[in-house]
Amino acid sequence: MEIEIIEKQNQCLVAYNDGVLLFYSTIKSNWFNRIIKIYNPYDVLVLELKDDAFFYEILHQNKFMTKLISRISKEAIIFSNDKRLFTKSAYFITINNNFNYFFEGRKIAQVKQKIINFSTKFLLTINDEDLEFADQIIFHVLSIKTGFSID
Repeated sequence: MEIEIIEKQNQCLVAYNDGVLLFYSTIKSNWFNRIIKIYNPYDVLVLELKDDAFFYEILHQNKFMTKLISRISKEAIIFSNDKRLFTKSAYFITINNNFNYFFEGRKIAQVKQKIINFSTKFLLTINDEDLEFADQIIFHVLSIKTGFSID
């Protein structure tokens, strides 16, 4: 499965599958913190996070949509049953922001970043046998990449 995540105005991200809107993020920031909100296509709030230096504090989550995420960091998403998805750079020496997702030691997805005309586009590819993690991986990408525009 391939998902396009495109940066829109105000450093927000929008996730599409075959041109169909899946989720989108918004951000409010000031000198002290950043609040990231993730919505489904029907404008229902799925996840609200406060960006901390190391972790994202979960302020709100729609438990029916998130499958009980207990913690999010830049490198991992941790579920309430202690299962974890980890990220790792796609290359030993990082010259870009490409990275992979791993579950129980095996690669389940990859993210490739492209910068086009001062806008960022991510291509998320999830293995067909790991589609159960698709929404959570999208939530993670939207969480860690919203508000980090190149402009």
